[in-house]
Amino acid sequence: MSKSLFVIAILIGCFTVPTVGQVPSPNRSNRSKESLAKVLSAASKSGRFEAAAVDELRAVESLFQRTILQLGDLKETSDDASQLADQISEWRSKQMELRKVELTIGSNANDSKLSCWILQEAEDAKRGRGIYVFCPRAQLRDVAIQAPHSFFDKHTRAINVRMLETGHFAAAAWNTVRRSEVDLAHHRFHYLNAFTTAWASVHPQASVIQLHGFANDKRNTAAGRTADLIISDGTRHPGTAARRLATSMHSGLAATELAELAESTQLPESPESESFKVKLYPFDCDELGATSNTQGKLLRSAGHSGFLHLEMSPRLRDELRRDANTLASFVNSILAIHLQR
Repeated sequence: MSKSLFVIAILIGCFTVPTVGQVPSPNRSNRSKESLAKVLSAASKSGRFEAAAVDELRAVESLFQRTILQLGDLKETSDDASQLADQISEWRSKQMELRKVELTIGSNANDSKLSCWILQEAEDAKRGRGIYVFCPRAQLRDVAIQAPHSFFDKHTRAINVRMLETGHFAAAAWNTVRRSEVDLAHHRFHYLNAFTTAWASVHPQASVIQLHGFANDKRNTAAGRTADLIISDGTRHPGTAARRLATSMHSGLAATELAELAESTQLPESPESESFKVKLYPFDCDELGATSNTQGKLLRSAGHSGFLHLEMSPRLRDELRRDANTLASFVNSILAIHLQR
């Protein structure tokens, strides 16, 4: 299949059947999914948030960098943990555990396995520092996904898990304390910031994609009250990545129009048959633009333009959680903009 036909297959229709890779069905037995869900649940119990000191964050950012680099150079063997011995030891000195896990990729008897590494707090040292998963052999080796409000923004924890289990994303992060204790998207002294800046330092062309949720009935504008997905990069002048992702998520676009639309400042009117309403901040919807998001501000201050902020309606989140076709098309829209870089 030619590249043009490949992209057309991805983009025709909004949230259609899967076209890239395989997505696990939510209805089938999936040991890795159950295990990762249990790990996330256990990691989120009994802890209380403690802000990290500035010196600690500097040291942790450096350790994140070295861990990401070493994982990228990892040679898979029966004893590949020995290649990470230094990093495992250093994380353990910070009362965090780095260990290997096998994720199941696919939705049938021929499922493949993807070797990943989980970083989490020790059971007796829970300070709300988050949980991180690295999959160095994923298809998009420089794209990280984050769910910083995974309790408060319903289903974003599960959606982040399901996206990781497609095998396309190289890293994922979740919060482990509730937003009422700390809002990770607006807090300066948290390990998520060290992870984010380290990821961008190792991968200068990287994307960091954050998943969030909003309630339509609490929005201030008509556009917000009818939106299903509001895409931004944290600025009022969205860059190429945000514009292209909005275009890719939008329905009914031919591949030949992609480059032209990526340079425009507003999406075309949605056809009445569109299943989900996609908006680009601030042109289609002037709220929920993540302009004060801490991770986005950190990346921009470092000259990095890879931050993407996805605000999702309850309806879209529910579909992404339960429907494999919706999830596949959502993921394919992200793949479309990255495979063309």
